[in-house]
Amino acid sequence: MSAQPQPFQPERVESSHRGITVYYPGGRVYASMDMAVLRQVRLLMWRNQLHWHLISAGNELLIPCGIPGEVAMRRELQELPGFNTDLFFAYMDNRAGQEPPLLLWQY
Repeated sequence: MSAQPQPFQPERVESSHRGITVYYPGGRVYASMDMAVLRQVRLLMWRNQLHWHLISAGNELLIPCGIPGEVAMRRELQELPGFNTDLFFAYMDNRAGQEPPLLLWQY
């Protein structure tokens, strides 16, 4: 028997150069954000799990690392001009010398 995601836990994320959409179990849309309004990308710890924290002028998304679609989303975010890929990988490899929250990109 496989573990099912908690109802409040996003099940997957879909992304493109135009936007990011987070889904609950059953395919219900949790939230979405247009990439054109994105203002900050951070990594933070919440409930002892690493999350992406995406911030726009009127919206925030909190996306757990490791959910389906997260790697594709990260690749889209890395295309943002000035995205700090080096800091991201240094943190993931325990070489960053910093703890979350980490600011990876800001408009």
